[in-house]
Amino acid sequence: MPTDLLRYLAGPTGYSPWWWLVAGLLMVILVGWYAGVAIWTLPPIMLRSNRLLGGLHRRLVARRFTRSVRATTAAYRSGALSPAQAATAYTRTLRSFLTVATGRRPHYMRVADLANSPLAPAAPLVAALNDIRFNAVAPSAPGDVERLAAAVEGAIAQWI
Repeated sequence: MPTDLLRYLAGPTGYSPWWWLVAGLLMVILVGWYAGVAIWTLPPIMLRSNRLLGGLHRRLVARRFTRSVRATTAAYRSGALSPAQAATAYTRTLRSFLTVATGRRPHYMRVADLANSPLAPAAPLVAALNDIRFNAVAPSAPGDVERLAAAVEGAIAQWI
C-alpha cells in the first residue's frame, strides 16, 4: 500500500461551537425549570416573607382573587346565581384571599371574631355579605350585590 494514501486519514473532527451553545442553553433551561417548580410550590408564608418574591406574590394573589370576584359578578349578572349564592361566593373568595394573604384562618371565624382580630377591616364587609346570604325576609336589590362585589374587589386591592 502506498504511503501517500495515509495523508487522507485523520482523527475525528471536533464538536461545532453551536453544540456547546445548545448544551449550555439546555442546562440553563433545566436549572430554571427546577428553580421555577421549587418557587411555585413554596408555601404562601415563605413567599410573603421573601423580600425578592413578596411583591410579585402579592400582585399575583390579588389578581387571582379579583378575577374570581369578577367571574362571580358576571355569573350573577347573567342570572346564573341568585343574590344569596353570589354573596356566598364573594364571602368564600374574600375569606380565601385573607387566608392566603395573611396566613390566618378566617374561614373558622365568626364576624365578631373577625372584628377582634387583625382582620378587623374585613368584618363589616363579611357582615354585609352575611346579611344578603341569610336574610330571606327582605330580598336585596341587584345594586346591593354589585356594590358589595366592588367593595370586595376594593378590599382585596387595599389589603395588598
